[in-house]
Amino acid sequence: MFRILAVIYTFFWISNLFSQNAYTVSSAIQYALAHNYDYRKAQLDKMITYERTQEVLTQGFPKISANIGYQNQFIVPTSIIPGDAFGNPGTLLPVKFGLSNSMTATIGLQQLIFDGRYLVGVQARSAIKELANIQVKMSERDVRILIAKTYYQAVIAQKSIKLLKENSEILHKLYDQTKKTYQAGLIEELDVERLQYNVQTLDNTIRQLESQSQLALSALKLNMGYPMDDTLIIQSDLQSELTRIKNQNFFQDSLENRVELKLVNQGIQIKKYDLKQLKYGYLPSVYGSAAFGYNSFSQRFSFPDNPWYPLGNFGIQAQIPIFDGFTRKSQVQQAKLALEKSELDRNQLYQALRMESMNSIRELRNSINDYDNQMDIWKLSEKIERKTQVKYKEGVGSSFEFANAQNERIQQYLKLLQSELKLLNSNVDFQKSNGKL
Repeated sequence: MFRILAVIYTFFWISNLFSQNAYTVSSAIQYALAHNYDYRKAQLDKMITYERTQEVLTQGFPKISANIGYQNQFIVPTSIIPGDAFGNPGTLLPVKFGLSNSMTATIGLQQLIFDGRYLVGVQARSAIKELANIQVKMSERDVRILIAKTYYQAVIAQKSIKLLKENSEILHKLYDQTKKTYQAGLIEELDVERLQYNVQTLDNTIRQLESQSQLALSALKLNMGYPMDDTLIIQSDLQSELTRIKNQNFFQDSLENRVELKLVNQGIQIKKYDLKQLKYGYLPSVYGSAAFGYNSFSQRFSFPDNPWYPLGNFGIQAQIPIFDGFTRKSQVQQAKLALEKSELDRNQLYQALRMESMNSIRELRNSINDYDNQMDIWKLSEKIERKTQVKYKEGVGSSFEFANAQNERIQQYLKLLQSELKLLNSNVDFQKSNGKL
């Protein structure tokens, strides 16, 4: 009874572990969107941009500061006054005004009243935030593409290994049987050596694919932000995915969905704000200020016992640009040219995206045709192998002929898997080019 319970517990423990570490392509993408390093850095860049726009807004808020100062004049400055006031006409009398110790405590207020450049900066905040949002969306799309392609690469590698190992077992058994037949003197040694060559070649291919599979899995872990030391199990029904790809509609969506075009359009909008801000620089800027505080003076450092005298002021200051040597005019002209260049970049990008979209449709259709053709070739090689196997079992065919037919089927299946990978990646590129990712 105890053993039965232990087996049941072990089964559920393994099942739970498998479910925790097993990922489909969709769940791998979702995991990456929470852990991928580049995507997380893009989100942090977005937050930094948001804080910068807030910094622009705060430049129009009141600025309050306090100041406390102490000064000791260990040599009080000497002033010269006419001696007439003191009954000594025609003479100059040296006198000292002030005390050795003084202290001041004030609190001041500064406020921006009007600045055209600030108003434009406030208007541009939403455009700058939207630019940061688009950059995050682009990073998200790139993560989806990266994870999908590395995931499919890992899946195909594992499928290839599974196939080769299954056929390796069959080929090893055939090789053992052929050796026994040779030892009985019924066949030539050449037949054994040919099979041995196939066995060793297949085993070497398996070792190479296992190494490639580990590399693909490690790349997937890195791109997902998954711990390298933890187990990662990939599981995906590629056949249903391939069927869905072949049955989808092949048409070019509106390129306005492309994140690259949105990014360029938003950049143009920000350049328009830059131009507007430079033009507003011709307007005057008005600032207000106010201060209030106390002064105290003493021959000795005894301020708590000395009288404090109030002081206060307020004022308005206007900065009026009159002539800057045509510097701003040159800056405005540069901004206009930069805006014109950005609009040309947008038109060029639109044409490039249009070409990319058409090419992605063409490439996807070619990949489907290649996959269908390779599927037919593989089925034909499978039929040839079955007939060769029947001939071998009936004694009218050689083991070498059967091994070659089997090897040909394996090679065609590996080509079929590569055509699957090409089709899956072509579909990812198609989804990207039509703004669906």
